[in-house]
Amino acid sequence: MTFEAVYSIEPMGIPGEISISEEVLKRLAGTRSPQSPVAVFRLPGETPPARSMLVLWQVADPGNVGTLIRSAAMFGLDVVTHGGADVWSPKALRAGAGAHFHTAISSVDRLEDLPHDAALVATVVSDGLPLDEVPDGRVAVLIGAEAQGLPDTIVDRCDVAVTIQGCGDVESLNAAAAGSIIASVVGCRD
Repeated sequence: MTFEAVYSIEPMGIPGEISISEEVLKRLAGTRSPQSPVAVFRLPGETPPARSMLVLWQVADPGNVGTLIRSAAMFGLDVVTHGGADVWSPKALRAGAGAHFHTAISSVDRLEDLPHDAALVATVVSDGLPLDEVPDGRVAVLIGAEAQGLPDTIVDRCDVAVTIQGCGDVESLNAAAAGSIIASVVGCRD
């Protein structure tokens, strides 16, 4: 069995196709049941956020990172990371399903590196304001690590803290689910 792949010859940009065996595809793809096509590309540089953003603060699971990037792109938000999983890892790319190429992605070393014109919104498991009280205008919504959430020192420095109000018997949502819900509320407002 062979698979078709599209490639381009750098720097001329000449498109072409090659056929590879299933064995080669398995070695390139890194999954047990790879699907064609496989792409090789140069990683884009960071693009600073130009609109409201999700800030992934130490989100460690690459699947959650990819899902959050996908949700951000869906709802018109950019993405900023602080530590955590590599946004360009294969698992993050699979979970992002192409969204990496539809939103700005950058990283920061400190909270102070976020755009100064964005209201800082911390997400907390309890005792935060409801989502409909997220400030109008440009916001930077901080999503914390899966197990620990945001550090108290970071929450204290934010302009507002919000909590997703549920009606069930579960304590909290995972980072990707919570961030996706919040993205649906704060995105598409511009």
